[in-house]
Amino acid sequence: MLKFHWLAAALAAVPLAVLAQSAAQQPADPQAPTASLQYESAFAGYRPAPESEVSPDKQWRAANDEVGGLSTQAGQTGQASAVERAASMQGHDHAGHHHQ
Repeated sequence: MLKFHWLAAALAAVPLAVLAQSAAQQPADPQAPTASLQYESAFAGYRPAPESEVSPDKQWRAANDEVGGLSTQAGQTGQASAVERAASMQGHDHAGHHHQ
């Protein structure tokens, strides 16, 4: 029976919770309070790159030479050329396979 008393008290408090809510603001109301806006530049924390002793075209060339000298790309193993594959298959004789 005690449970029903708490349930009755909770149901009696629901109308009070509805009255405690504030009225909805109308978006078209020019007198409605708003938060003040502040401008902050996207470049506010910009730090320029340090000056390099090498010109950009020489940096680009050096980077390309370094990457071009690698035998693999993105962690993939290098692919054997067609000549290497053909040479490795010359000694392999498939004629010896006899399936029964």
